[in-house]
Amino acid sequence: MSNAGAISGADVGSAVSMAVAKQSLDAMEQQGAAAVSLIKAAGDVGATARGAVSPVPGAGETGRGLDVSA
Repeated sequence: MSNAGAISGADVGSAVSMAVAKQSLDAMEQQGAAAVSLIKAAGDVGATARGAVSPVPGAGETGRGLDVSA
């Protein structure tokens, strides 16, 4: 009898461990999807800002009146 109880307890423990692992993996998957979404959004912002990175500031950007002559 005690052997059957040990097997039953092991099965329950294994099932609980699997459920916890599945929840953890689901949470990590959601976090990864959110990170990818943020990266894509950041890329979209960069693409719509001026189209390309330039060392010279645009007309509406700060830095035009900065004196860099030394």
